[in-house]
Amino acid sequence: EPFDWFQRFSTCSAFREAIRENVHRSDQILIVGAGTSRLAEEMYNDGYSNVFNVDVSQAACKLLDERYERLGGLPIDNR
Repeated sequence: EPFDWFQRFSTCSAFREAIRENVHRSDQILIVGAGTSRLAEEMYNDGYSNVFNVDVSQAACKLLDERYERLGGLPIDNR
């Protein structure tokens, strides 16, 4: 089950607009402590193509890899 501790990128317009105003879609984005959050995939779906997840939990990274594969093989790196 995905867990987003702050806000969902897709449903929180203030959060989404703050990102859009300050981060270019071509920037490299590192999400530290990604866990099982949907942030990377939602940003990817919004046009951010260089998104990377990092988490100390290999189990969380494995869950993300499996979810991205089910979603059509999203090219998001999880380490």
